[in-house]
Amino acid sequence: MDELPVAEDDSKQVAFVATAARVAGMSWRTWRRIDSDALPALLWHMTSLALVLFLASEPAKPKVELKANPQFAMLGIGPRASATVRFRLTVKDGGDEDYYCPRIEWEWEDGTIATEESDCPAFESAGKEDHERTWNKSHQFWEPGNHVVKVKMYKGKRLIRTLEAKVEVSGEATPGRFRER
Repeated sequence: MDELPVAEDDSKQVAFVATAARVAGMSWRTWRRIDSDALPALLWHMTSLALVLFLASEPAKPKVELKANPQFAMLGIGPRASATVRFRLTVKDGGDEDYYCPRIEWEWEDGTIATEESDCPAFESAGKEDHERTWNKSHQFWEPGNHVVKVKMYKGKRLIRTLEAKVEVSGEATPGRFRER
């Protein structure tokens, strides 16, 4: 491969492209055939590639998301006047064993608790699809107001993370003796 000549009056861009061409294994003859109008586009693509490579080298981090649907609900009229809200918890462990296959505890505003555990393969032998889990729950709200639902994630007996989802319920509550559950 020919050595790339770099004159002292070369701009920083040309020097960057020359270095990138050297790293990419381009000879000087190939590099000098690049049209000067194409340099900005080539620079853009090389910078984008460098950014992608940098981001790919970053270690993955766990991602946890809790969503309520709808966040604003309306009580119905009559004996079945509850508002049903669906919750979705998504956990991507990002290679962190603490977030892999956690035990989930849903804590509702009325004091009830629901617990869910998954039967997962060992972390070392888990497939790619095993590193992302989704839990879906629905809950009926019978009273208007702002409600907070808590989700706690455990690894064994150790609390890893607590998340909250807020739901606003409006309308008139049906007295308890008239409710059909």
